[in-house]
Amino acid sequence: MYLNEAKKLANYIKETSEFKDMKRNKIELEKNKTLKKQLDLYLNKKNEIYSKNNIKDSSRLISNLQDEFSEFFKNPVVNNYFESNKKFNNLMNNIYKSIENELLKK
Repeated sequence: MYLNEAKKLANYIKETSEFKDMKRNKIELEKNKTLKKQLDLYLNKKNEIYSKNNIKDSSRLISNLQDEFSEFFKNPVVNNYFESNKKFNNLMNNIYKSIENELLKK
């Protein structure tokens, strides 16, 4: 039964503009092999920083990383990708909060 409800939720999410925009922007970015390679490099470096450092050092290192990739982020395709990801993540956060609120109701 819960699997059926989970599928309904997934189908709802797939129909949102946030998901559609994110998917479209991801496909657009991945068409450009150079941008895709730079994105992968950035994400790998970012994940490495967070996994190997404390919070204080991570903040400083992430700031340096963003400076290093500043030209990359100025690219409209890249910017659209990150903006649509941010909007999708906000949607998912709101869904999680709604689920949590329902679970905590008395």
